[in-house]
Amino acid sequence: MNHKKIATFFLCILLLSFIPIIEIHAEAKIGYITKRDIPFTKNPNIESPQKSDFVAPNVLHYLDMGDEIISTGVKEKSTVSTCQTDFYQVTHYFNANGKAYTGYICGDYIRFEIDVTLYVEEFTEQGFPKHYWKYLALLKEEHPNWTFKAYQTGIKWSDALDNEAILGKSLLHKNYTGDGGYLDTSSGAYSYLTDTWNGMDGPNWYAANRETVAYYMDPRNFLTEMSIFMFEDLSYQKETHTQEAVLKVLGSEFLGQYIDAFMQAAATYNISPIHLASRVRQEVGTTESVVTSGAEFTLDGKTYSGLYNFYNIGATSGADNWKKGLVWANGVAGQENSYGRPWTTPEKSIIGGAELLKNAYLARGQNTMYFQKWNVVTDSPFTNQYMTNIMAPVSEASTVFRSYDSLGFIQKGEEGVSFTFTIPVYTDMPNEKTSLPATGNPNNYLKTLTVNGKSVDHFSSDTLAYTVYVSGASAEINATTINGNAKVSGVGKITLKDKETKQKIVVTAQNGSQKEYTVRLIRTDDAQVSIPDIVSEAGFRIEGDYLSKFSFNQTISNVKSKLTSVYGLLTITVMDSNGNVKTDDKVIGTGDQIKIEVNGQYKIYQAIVYGDANGDGKLDLTDILYLQRHYLKVEGGQLVGIYYKATDVDRNGNIDLTDLLQFQRQYLKIASIAQ
Repeated sequence: MNHKKIATFFLCILLLSFIPIIEIHAEAKIGYITKRDIPFTKNPNIESPQKSDFVAPNVLHYLDMGDEIISTGVKEKSTVSTCQTDFYQVTHYFNANGKAYTGYICGDYIRFEIDVTLYVEEFTEQGFPKHYWKYLALLKEEHPNWTFKAYQTGIKWSDALDNEAILGKSLLHKNYTGDGGYLDTSSGAYSYLTDTWNGMDGPNWYAANRETVAYYMDPRNFLTEMSIFMFEDLSYQKETHTQEAVLKVLGSEFLGQYIDAFMQAAATYNISPIHLASRVRQEVGTTESVVTSGAEFTLDGKTYSGLYNFYNIGATSGADNWKKGLVWANGVAGQENSYGRPWTTPEKSIIGGAELLKNAYLARGQNTMYFQKWNVVTDSPFTNQYMTNIMAPVSEASTVFRSYDSLGFIQKGEEGVSFTFTIPVYTDMPNEKTSLPATGNPNNYLKTLTVNGKSVDHFSSDTLAYTVYVSGASAEINATTINGNAKVSGVGKITLKDKETKQKIVVTAQNGSQKEYTVRLIRTDDAQVSIPDIVSEAGFRIEGDYLSKFSFNQTISNVKSKLTSVYGLLTITVMDSNGNVKTDDKVIGTGDQIKIEVNGQYKIYQAIVYGDANGDGKLDLTDILYLQRHYLKVEGGQLVGIYYKATDVDRNGNIDLTDLLQFQRQYLKIASIAQ
């Protein structure tokens, strides 16, 4: 017996016994987290670290009840005592930064099916469409004493997006852009050629794209135990809005010293002090800043000091926005004393700002954090919106939830505090809730394009098709991208088997979007280059020995550029009617001679610019006079040859009143003469 083989066999068996059993299920499923503070880890079978260990290297972050996950179809048998089922590999979009994470969660805390039958009558009576039910049902199971009310906006979902995705109206901070995938790339928001976004409210705030606006505006994305508080009624509730709760939200000794002002503002204006505290924390942070210190500053040549603006009210978008807010706090013409201005103490700012929030928002129906960002409740929707930051409701809801939770208000079952949430419903909403677009930079433009080491003539990043003449049986194409994270395919050594080869070059951006460039490679050693073909492909018209389809005031440099962009080896000379060579900065005119040479052959064409009767390349009163003199048969005023042809703009063989009318309409810029 071969003892060596037997030993090897048993060693393999022993090693295999330590390999975890991984099941793969082809179908990915959507699930929901059923408990708070569930660790989302990089690897399976890790003993669940406590929430205080948030920085543990194995933890991606923690999930809360109601958070949505997508199972990848992979699961692993649990080997730890704290997990009775399997570990599932899942993907989750984290609202705090909009990024997608893939990791593992114990299946004990995941529910793939939600029974909504117990709540159908209640949800229907409240006015919620079916596509809201599964999210509300999970919350209702855990918190049966929470009340959900539907607010029927009467606004089409697409119309709401049209109005909220207007450039500059919905912004993201530079730290939460999904590496550019969540940002607007339209003109005015972004330059593809420089790969830079334009700051919309100072240099750090950029315009969100329509898909991202849709995600943060879709109420269904925030029907979780934490985010639901963006829909909480913001009126003052003495039982829950205690001084202790407000201090928790303020979160620092600096803000905490003004607790009496927050409580006074709440009682005076029937507004939640929790909301006031979270709004201040969202706007100015928890430490002393330029808007909460009363420090001296200068704006438009005028110096101010001793002003406070804890809510950043009046800090409109643009440079020095915080200064504008402080000047607003000083009082503006016609309403210097409104809302207790000037705000010369922190207390005046806190209490006066509460009055404004009450009058300008809550009294108008904008009585939730959601409605203050997305105004879909007043007679003038999409106006009077407190902030441009589309993540603000999510951030503030998180702050409020954690304050309530630390005080024991968030309890499972009937033991917790009763809350009422008003949740908007739009008409014609998609049945499935919206998702964030793909992360990653969207730039899929080329920066350079070379063939055989030479830059393609007249290359431009936004020109997608080129023709290049090459000799030999192969060509080397190379390209670089504007954004360093983009990938290029279709480059390298290209074999030229035929007279003409079309090579597609595909640029794939970091976010997966693609742009296709085409290089048409023509072998010059296989066929004689055709000058007429080149001229036609460049966009000009050949009429026997004449060349037309020029525009008025078109420079010779531009004419040469069009021709050489088709074939870069051309030699082009332009002469006037007297045979004098014209420089590239001059304008092409009727009667000019264009000599095109390549590979020992040449062609000479005469230029016709229709409407240019005197050969200066433009149409003005002189040309109209030439036409009139010819039409009236003034002695010595007859047009002949190419000038006659250029004046007969309707091409009927005669110079008549129709031509004169077209001259006049061109001169008055009413209509253009066809070239």
